[in-house]
Order: sequence, then C-alpha cells, then structure tokens
Amino acid sequence: MSTDPESVATHQQPPRGPNDAVARFRFGPGLLLFLGGVVLGLLGAFLQAVTVSVGDLALPVGLLVMLAALFASLRMVIHLYGLRRAGVVVLVGWTLATLVLALPGPGGDVAIPGTSEGIGGIYALIYLLGGVVFGTACVNVPAQLRRRERGS
Repeated sequence: MSTDPESVATHQQPPRGPNDAVARFRFGPGLLLFLGGVVLGLLGAFLQAVTVSVGDLALPVGLLVMLAALFASLRMVIHLYGLRRAGVVVLVGWTLATLVLALPGPGGDVAIPGTSEGIGGIYALIYLLGGVVFGTACVNVPAQLRRRERGS
C-alpha cells in the first residue's frame, strides 16, 4: 500500500515535545525573567520587614507575603514555559538582588538586617535562607505534575 501525498494531511502540526519549550526559551525572555527576579528581590528586601502588631506579638506579614509571591512567580513562569530553567533564572535574579541588599553599602547601611537586630533580624534571616531553600524546592518540582493522557 503506497501513500499518496495528496491524501496525507500536511496541515497537521507535529506533536509538541520538550524541544519546542526549550526553543521558546531564548535570551530575551530569559533576561526579562532575570530582571523580574531582581525586582522581586528588591521589593522583598524592603517589604519583608513589615509586621502587624497584635498585642505584644509582631506577625511577620511582609515575610509571608513575599515568600508567597516568590512561590507564585516561580511556579507561574515554570508553568508558562514548561521548563524548570525558567524558574531557575527568576530565582537567580531574586537571590542576587537579595544578597546584594543584605551586604553593607558605602555608608554601612543594609536593607536586610543581620541577626543582631533582634526579632526583625531573625525574620530577615528566615527570609534569606528560607527564600533560597523554598525557591530551590519550588524549582525542583516538575513543570507538569501529572502527565496528560493522549486519546487514541
């Protein structure tokens, strides 16, 4: 049985594979994702210190919101691109911005205080270390948690 070229549907697209996702992830989107991670790190460096006082207890609302924003942004870009490396690029941008702001500046000021600052310093340490550990865990979760069954 020979295949007649006229009878074969040539307008069908080949099934999309993992190489298509890698082809979509180029320098331009990677740079934008990196800059998005930097912006998230800059915002987080200042907003992680926001607390809400309830009596004598200071709740670290800013810390929780920024860690949730980090999680949401990582999972969003991983889902959009279908690649974990997209999340890695965002996480690297966030980490670099956060670490730079944790270092003393020319005047000796820091945006993220050390542990010598009392409870605020402990929240900052949780933000730094927890963000890196939590972000790394988010990036290591596969892009699609469940395989989609193809119909036959």
